[in-house]
Formats: sequence, C-alpha cells, structure tokens
Amino acid sequence: APSLFYGYKTDGVIQNTAQLNSLTRFDGTAVGDINYVDVNSDGVINEKDQTFIGDPNPDFTYGMNNTLSWGPWSFNIFLAGSYGNDVYNLLRSKLEGMDADGLNMLSTVLDYAKVVDDGNGGKMVENSNTNMPRPNTTANGKEDANTVSDRYIEDGSFLRIQNVGLSYTLPKRYTDKMKMSNFRVSFNVQNVATFTKYSGLNPEVANSNAICQGVDAGSYPLPRQFVVGLNFDF
Repeated sequence: APSLFYGYKTDGVIQNTAQLNSLTRFDGTAVGDINYVDVNSDGVINEKDQTFIGDPNPDFTYGMNNTLSWGPWSFNIFLAGSYGNDVYNLLRSKLEGMDADGLNMLSTVLDYAKVVDDGNGGKMVENSNTNMPRPNTTANGKEDANTVSDRYIEDGSFLRIQNVGLSYTLPKRYTDKMKMSNFRVSFNVQNVATFTKYSGLNPEVANSNAICQGVDAGSYPLPRQFVVGLNFDF
C-alpha cells in the first residue's frame, strides 16, 4: 500500500473565549492556539482523532522534450513535472512552531495571533484574520503549533523548465576553409524556472526511505546553471 500522511486536522485559530468554551480541545488550550478537530466526535481530543491528512503520491508525473531546428540553429527545451501529490513541510513546522526560545523563525510568524482582553472578562484575537497561532513554548504538552497536522500539508505539484539549449552549427563552407568539421557553439541553462504553489525551497522532495516519502526536512534548492559549449572536429 502507498504511504500516506497521518496526523491531526485543524480548523484555524481559536478566536475568543466563547469559541474556546464551546470546543473539544486539548488540556491547556487557550485563545490564540490552534483549533484541533475532534474527528471522531467523542468529546475528547487524543491520538484517536489522528487521521489521513495528505497523500505524497502524485496522480501522474510527466516530461516533454522538444527540439526545433531551422537551418544552422537548433533550440531544445525539456519540461518535467508532477501533479496531485502533497508535501509535508517539516522544515516550516520547525520555523513556524514558536515552541522554543532562542530559535530563528520565518517572517510569517510576525502575524501571530495577538490575544487581548475582549472587555467582558474574556480574551479575543485582535488580528482575527490570521491563521498563525500565538507563541507558546508550553502549549498543551506536545500538542502545540509543531504537532503533525494538516497545517503543514501543501500542494507539491510543479512544472519545471529543466533545460533550455540553443546551438549554432557553422555552415560547411566555412568549416572547410578552417579545415574543421561539425563546428558547433551551444548555450544551455539548467533549472531555468519552477512553477509551483509550494512554499518551500524545492517541491521535488527526494527521500530514499519510502516511509518518509514527500516529507521536506529542508530540501536544498536546485541551482541554476549556465553552460557554454564548443564542439568541433579536425
């Protein structure tokens, strides 16, 4: 059977004391924390509420390689991509977790839930449109912003322009004078551009361990490379 992502479902950030009191939640949960969903509706949030939250297996992968020639000119483009797969952005869970002191975080955490008094003896989130929970290094034991959940499941579909090449072959009337043959100048660009909704550095997550398929623990971005070539025969 293919591997799938398993964890908690979430429903945004708890906005106010009234919502907090109406929810089934982990012990210690407060306004501004993540609202974890009671999937089995048994009135308790625990490991039994974990469920399948994503699929790292693509619906399909694809590639296209085309070469166009006109006289001495030749143009090549290679496209590759994947569609329908999810990625678990483990790196983002660490850099947005806000569950430990002294660690650098992503700038996205600046929009964290700012909890203030609501004027009626309760609490409320001032910036109610945020999906980023309040900083909390002790939230709910292990059930904090770093907990495995659908918060960090992202669409991993992508289209990459893998390679673009342009070459020019010097006409034979010139190479004969130079006592050469097959004189060709080429210019290639690798990893030209990647089109994706994924927020990480590289949606093409590679793991040799099948259990960790689709888990991005910090995939290094692919470098863009420029190559100039010169080929000729005497």
